[in-house]
Amino acid sequence: MIVTVTLLAIVAGGLYWQLTSWPRILEAQKSGMTEVKEIQARADLKKVEYGLKIYTTLRGKAPDNLDALVMDGILRQSDIIDPWNNRFQFNVKKNEFVLYSTGADAFLSKDNVYLQP
Repeated sequence: MIVTVTLLAIVAGGLYWQLTSWPRILEAQKSGMTEVKEIQARADLKKVEYGLKIYTTLRGKAPDNLDALVMDGILRQSDIIDPWNNRFQFNVKKNEFVLYSTGADAFLSKDNVYLQP
């Protein structure tokens, strides 16, 4: 009888631990996926930057938008989409490109991912 009660207590404790640790595990996985997507966004931004440099060299000026790179066959449509399925953004300032992803929320906010010059 004591052995049965002890085993039931161990099983109950294990179940309790599993149930209470599950939210922490999910949060860790979510955080890890966010980091992976940010790394992927930076790599993709480098590809877009290279495409912009090719376009500028060929045309002598920066494109009006990233669709011009797709229309010229420099990049594919999927190359101008970030890991959150939003379009990459760019601005030209002082003859340099500022490339960024608006991140998961698709707005200019603290989760933006910029390509460092």
